Amino acid sequence: MLTFAACGGGSGDKTFERGEVAFSYPEEWDERTLEGGPVTPDALFATVFAPGEGLNGLIFEINEGPISVTESNLDAVLQDIAAGLDESTEGPTRTSVAGLPALSFESHPQSDLTRAVTFAFDGKTWYAFNCGYTAELAAEIKQGCEQVLSSFEVQN
Repeated sequence: MLTFAACGGGSGDKTFERGEVAFSYPEEWDERTLEGGPVTPDALFATVFAPGEGLNGLIFEINEGPISVTESNLDAVLQDIAAGLDESTEGPTRTSVAGLPALSFESHPQSDLTRAVTFAFDGKTWYAFNCGYTAELAAEIKQGCEQVLSSFEVQN
């Protein structure tokens, strides 16, 4: 049995655990089935955390990437991802999640929707945090997504 350190913000926050990963998310959010399937067709795992139905929430995926990503090759991966993004996208930029190398970008796939996407890399395991929000719920969703990212843990 894996044991994770307490993570997250408030006392009523919920905790998600799957295999070697865990994070907290706002108590007002629920985990729900991802309608239409994962964003990445070959995802090993995908789920949604959201305060309700609709476009606002976080899609979390676990993927097996085509290559092992480390700090030493992160710039090459950044260039590959950047080449596949369209002109309505800002980034990607280098970052870190749970001490893992990560890349983040923001896209605007629809006029009323923003997607802030972060990939954290643990070798060939790619964790995707796809945070989508409309203008009216932007503050709430961004805060919840930041909570997930800042509390994310991987136990190896």
